[in-house]
Amino acid sequence: MLAPAYEVWFMMVLTSASPEIITRLLALLMLDKTERILHAQMMPSRPATAILLPDGQIREGRGRFLAPWALAEIDRLAAVLLAEHAEYVSDLTAALQLRPNSRFTTAPPDFVFAEPLVGMRVGPSPPSIEVDISQSERVQRGLAPYQVEKLNYLRNPYLLQLTDDQLMRRMEDILANVHVINERGLISLDSSDPTLRYWMSLTNDIAAEMARRHGPYPAGWHGQMIDGGNLPGSLARDREPRAKVLRPAAALPATYFVKYGELRYLEAALREGKLRIAPASRYNDPSLNPAIRDDELTIDIAYDPYVPFNPYPPGTVLLPPSRVPLRKQLNTNYYVYCIASTLSMRLLYDFGAEACIVFRDPNEFLARLCTAMRKCVPGWRCTVGDVSYLDPLQVNPSEVDVLMGKHFRYAYQREVRVAWLPPAPTRQLEPLFLSVGSLEDIAELITPTEV
Repeated sequence: MLAPAYEVWFMMVLTSASPEIITRLLALLMLDKTERILHAQMMPSRPATAILLPDGQIREGRGRFLAPWALAEIDRLAAVLLAEHAEYVSDLTAALQLRPNSRFTTAPPDFVFAEPLVGMRVGPSPPSIEVDISQSERVQRGLAPYQVEKLNYLRNPYLLQLTDDQLMRRMEDILANVHVINERGLISLDSSDPTLRYWMSLTNDIAAEMARRHGPYPAGWHGQMIDGGNLPGSLARDREPRAKVLRPAAALPATYFVKYGELRYLEAALREGKLRIAPASRYNDPSLNPAIRDDELTIDIAYDPYVPFNPYPPGTVLLPPSRVPLRKQLNTNYYVYCIASTLSMRLLYDFGAEACIVFRDPNEFLARLCTAMRKCVPGWRCTVGDVSYLDPLQVNPSEVDVLMGKHFRYAYQREVRVAWLPPAPTRQLEPLFLSVGSLEDIAELITPTEV
């Protein structure tokens, strides 16, 4: 994890872990710093992770197998650490076992974690050891990044059991996340989005699976495979391009909220603080457009029960006989207020909106909103946070939070959610109308302007 003052490598082991185990984990991190072998897990968002199983096998965070050359280099680096840097390894082991030593100390006040874990120790970078990547597939065969990703996929073909149609529905979900509407009103890739690399890697996985089934591209592909009707309205082929932008009066703060909607309702919200709070069940209305319609009370996934603890050695069985479909469901309806954390013409089109309100002081807005709701629904539990977007094929059931989670097809919306749960389960709820007072001191109304 990168922070302004630190590059953080986070290692967690049993206090009984031996130096041999600790050096293998450290060697893995050293190799990854030189040649990326671990990949950020963005659905739900998390840094790149790896797991060392009790039988000594190493897996990526989603249970994927690493390349043989990488495993060999990890073992070599671990042997060098044990043989030539015994003092550093001894101090690291002591720190992980919560024994005091001068090299690894408690976290300083300005450390990146505001509330460090109990027993956390911080120390210097590992010894300088030359990492050998000469045997990597990339170097040996002169491969481009997408070709390395293809090999990684073929070692871990998690899309194996999907039909071609299911692969294309997944492709549609990915396409929905990589495009923006530029100032000319045209659909374009968002090259500034830090998640673009993640989405492109998922696209490469689909291409690799199609090639495995049908042969080199374009075999197996045809023009009607992507159904434009499943894409958000802003990406529709027949949408008329309009050169418009959303221009705030002044530079936006680092954190802000945006509410998109009809102009008349937004004007009333800004002047008088009139807000509509809807039951979550209302979002499963077939009359709503695809960018808004969603069943907020359930989440469906299809998980691999052996990930990350696949008991089979590499090359024997890569996947179980079938994925396990699972529906997680809340036992109650609830009230929810949805806002975005990004200002975007794409969202304006997708939500069928005419304008938007930008809340420049999001904490003050939340305070007013929650105070007003507390009077309407006393005793209800309020939850506020960023929505976690879930890849239904690469998520564990324990990670699924129905209240604050959504399918990753909606990830581009960057939703912030305020939810209120009743003290006892209930199904029937009607919309509430609040008056929080004028919001003009903390927000502004923005309408699209011609470029």
